[in-house]
Amino acid sequence: MQITFNPIYQELPIMTDEAHGLGCRTDILDRLCRLMTFYTQKHNKTLFIRFDLRFPEHFTVPEDNTILSKFLDSFKTKLTRMGLSPSYLWVREQSREKHQHYHLVLLLNGSLVQNFYHILQLAEYYWGLALGCDASGLVDFCLYSRNGLPQSNGLMLRRNTLDFVPAFQTCFHWASYLAKENTKGYGPQWTKEYGSSRIPSLKVSK
Repeated sequence: MQITFNPIYQELPIMTDEAHGLGCRTDILDRLCRLMTFYTQKHNKTLFIRFDLRFPEHFTVPEDNTILSKFLDSFKTKLTRMGLSPSYLWVREQSREKHQHYHLVLLLNGSLVQNFYHILQLAEYYWGLALGCDASGLVDFCLYSRNGLPQSNGLMLRRNTLDFVPAFQTCFHWASYLAKENTKGYGPQWTKEYGSSRIPSLKVSK
């Protein structure tokens, strides 16, 4: 497992801070780059969404990722039935908290959906089904930065436009938070720390 402290990875900006020992895992960055590149090549418009999943304070949480898998199965089935062609990447994190939590990036067909808030309301509903309880407040819509400042969610990437590259860079920088190394490695050794939807091999133009 390699860690980078460089603020640029494969010509894309990432969240690092070498002075404070905050680096990013390159395996997760590579997966994220492949996922976003594939999806934006496939779709003219891509809706990029970030959100987090947490457990209730007194919830009995299994050590593995079975509840997350249950959530993803039902959530992506719903989005697929809506024609939104969902792709995602998730990471499991735990530091001083009692329970693990999950950070996710979701990519949707932006030609068919523009309202990210409705999608996150669906995420809250399906997270509640997976937990078997009310999930109100357990899905962070990521509308504020780590400094508490308002930030946009539901960013739209439009291929073949002048703002595509800077928009892609903005989304990748934000998503690189999932690759941060300092809150990983605390779960059971046999438990996966990240995963994604299937990424077909990229076609290389001749």
